[in-house]
Amino acid sequence: MAEQSAQEKTLPASPRKRQKARDDGQVAKSREVNSVMLLGGALGFFVLFGGSWMQTWVRTMQEGLDVFSIFEMDLGWSELGRHWMKNVLVLFSPFMILFPVLAIAAGLPQVGFQITTKVLIPKASRISPAAGLKRLFSASGFAESLKSLGKIVLIGWIAYTTVQPEIPMFPLLCKRPLGGVLSYSAFLAFKLVIRVWVALVFLAFLDYLFQRWNFERELRMTKQEVKEEAKETDGDPQVKARVRSVQMNLARRRMMQEVPSADVVITNPDHVAVALRYERDREMAPLVVAKGAGALCERIKQIAREHSVPVIEKPPLARLLYRQVELGREIPVEVYRVVAEILSYVYRLKGNVTDGRADG
Repeated sequence: MAEQSAQEKTLPASPRKRQKARDDGQVAKSREVNSVMLLGGALGFFVLFGGSWMQTWVRTMQEGLDVFSIFEMDLGWSELGRHWMKNVLVLFSPFMILFPVLAIAAGLPQVGFQITTKVLIPKASRISPAAGLKRLFSASGFAESLKSLGKIVLIGWIAYTTVQPEIPMFPLLCKRPLGGVLSYSAFLAFKLVIRVWVALVFLAFLDYLFQRWNFERELRMTKQEVKEEAKETDGDPQVKARVRSVQMNLARRRMMQEVPSADVVITNPDHVAVALRYERDREMAPLVVAKGAGALCERIKQIAREHSVPVIEKPPLARLLYRQVELGREIPVEVYRVVAEILSYVYRLKGNVTDGRADG
């Protein structure tokens, strides 16, 4: 039971998993927002330019249905085809520019600027019947099916309530000119599309909220996944501890190699030991070249005795230097006087008080 609960995805997705999903093209995006933007852009175009566009469309249709004008053009079939293709392209060119712009405008607020080619890589799961059935009967697939069914019912109801009052007018259209029929059809279609668009705006808002919720739910992680990601990001704790141990041993070994070059070792006397070195021509003040407590303290004193480095007991000074001064750093100004007296005493013991270094 504990293992099962440990595998439940109850933890929010980490920034690393979110970025990986984004790089793979997995984002919280509603297709309904795109549909609403495209349909709204088309409606806006017709509101602003619908009259002139419809006149151009009617004129193009009339030219296409006027057989005599076609023969009067005295064009070959290839030239005639290019002529009508040019007219059609000019007629629909606003939509060829408008729709891509609207599609980008619909995607940017949802997912930001993101370019990835991973979604173009073929995957067997996309064409696998088993995977397709799994997606179909999943919670997301059920929600998509329910949403599609709801859209069909809603649009069908809107279409019925819009067209049903206009049905008595349909027989009368036979007596109207082509321009009037097209104008009436355009008005009725525009009226229908406006109503559908308003309904789709509401559906798009709900779908966007659902997609955000579903995306967060699918990205959730188990406790084990969080642990594995932490290992991949920060490294295995055991390996890191081993690396730190090796680094500390190397640093300790280098520090011990500096003890023979020290001028004096100041102790507390059995707790801490600090080795100092001072070279007048190279250093502004004495440096701490080694320090340690406990067993390391004893080791420093042992090496100092083996190399004839004086060991002097000054508990307050030893504690202050051990706590406040890092390896390779100069001693603080407030202890200059005390350390100077100790070094003078050491140099007198070694018989060398002129160059700041003992001959040993």
